[in-house]
Amino acid sequence: MKNYESAILLVQKLIPFDSDYKEDLANLYSKTKQYIKAIELLDELDELWGESIYRDQLRSRIYRATGNSSNELKTLVNKINSKPKKEKEYLNLIYLYSEQGNPKKAFEIAKELLNKHPNSQLVHLALYKFYLDEDEYQKAINSMKIVFTSQQINEESKYRVLGDFLIFVNSRPQFESELETIVELFSEENNSKVFEKLGDYYNSKQQKEKALDYYKKGLENNINNFSLIKNILLLQLGFKKYKEASKLSFETIEIFPSQPLLYLVNGIANSKMNNNDKAIKILETGLDYIFDDINMEYDFYEQLYIAYTQKGNTKKASFYSNKASELKAKKSGIKSSN
Repeated sequence: MKNYESAILLVQKLIPFDSDYKEDLANLYSKTKQYIKAIELLDELDELWGESIYRDQLRSRIYRATGNSSNELKTLVNKINSKPKKEKEYLNLIYLYSEQGNPKKAFEIAKELLNKHPNSQLVHLALYKFYLDEDEYQKAINSMKIVFTSQQINEESKYRVLGDFLIFVNSRPQFESELETIVELFSEENNSKVFEKLGDYYNSKQQKEKALDYYKKGLENNINNFSLIKNILLLQLGFKKYKEASKLSFETIEIFPSQPLLYLVNGIANSKMNNNDKAIKILETGLDYIFDDINMEYDFYEQLYIAYTQKGNTKKASFYSNKASELKAKKSGIKSSN
């Protein structure tokens, strides 16, 4: 009910029975803008229980809300001085300096962390960006490789670094050979997201065959990824691999029965192979799954016209040709009104 004042009174009564409620009280103080009380309570809990990610995040939100980042800096520096072995505090400080627009200081802290913890893997989440800014490309690549092979760094962080790496390679193609190494580093995980990102990269570079290979590798590990399926099917049609496109689209209709694109691709592939009865059946079935998509509907009518023409059924071919013409006129009317 967002009645925080009443909640504070109730939580204060609960604390003698369970001290865990102190964290809730600190959060409520924050919500009611009693920031000094909140910070004091957070510091008290750190002393009693040790530090926690939740309390660090709450403390950071309070400093940002008050615009008092200098106090946050002071807190982090004090933590580093009292517990220099904690990598997390260094990383928090690096993040804060970066957020304040002070990359030079952030880089200094990163190098200090590396100096004190030469085997740190987490520090490379920050270092690779600083190396890129300093045009120290090989150092940046080495840092990224450490990130990719680290067991301490979560997958989402690795995907983010991979995205930055692909942007970097796109602007400096002389380092494109490093992509193959990256693939090997991820090969043990067989992660579909990695292969999808690599496929997207090569697709944007018009290297369609490489893109198709990576998309297919990604699909091997995640058959439920519709984005991968769509990209594979469109490339298969482009390469005139109609048998493969027909097989994949038919198999995935069972997984995504309401996706009209699958019916359309299957119809096109069968029509190209002169399997007109199959094409007609699947296309007419797929029409039932089109909702408010004039372009998709037009494509279906056009393909049905082609299939019936190839079959020699001029009456049905004419029917769908007229349907396509009506939609084309409707599309033109919408464009002109806009």
